[in-house]
Amino acid sequence: MFCFLLQIDFVFFRVQKSAASQLCSSTKTLYDYLKTTEDETQRGDTLPELLVKNFDDEQIWQEVELQND
Repeated sequence: MFCFLLQIDFVFFRVQKSAASQLCSSTKTLYDYLKTTEDETQRGDTLPELLVKNFDDEQIWQEVELQND
C-alpha cells in the first residue's frame, strides 16, 4: 500500500504557474480594494497598493505583513 502511494503523481507537488498567477492577481485585487475602503486614520505607513510586478512571493508576503503590523 505504501509503495502505491509513493507512485501517485501529486499535482500539488509541482509548480503551477497558472494557479500562482491567479492567486497573485486575486491578492492584489483584494488588497487594493480594501485600501480604497480605509479612512485616513487606518492607512498609516502602509503601501497604498500592493506591488507585484517583478516581485517574488516572499516580497509580496512582506508587503502584506506591513499592513498587518
